Amino acid sequence: MVAASIAVLERGAHFVEVAKRDIWSPQRAAQERPDLAYHLIAIDFWTPATVGANMQRLATMLHQGNCYFA
Repeated sequence: MVAASIAVLERGAHFVEVAKRDIWSPQRAAQERPDLAYHLIAIDFWTPATVGANMQRLATMLHQGNCYFA
């Protein structure tokens, strides 16, 4: 799933991985897409307020067309 997701991204894009299963390391992502910035985020360690604030920020960015889900 990661390979298909990062394959559709523009050069120099950022990919944020929030999953816990079947994830790639940043080194593995760099082998496939050296131009890509690959970020792992463990939101299960965030406070509920931080999760809510960041999900709101993401929703705003999606609505504005500044990012998308692959």
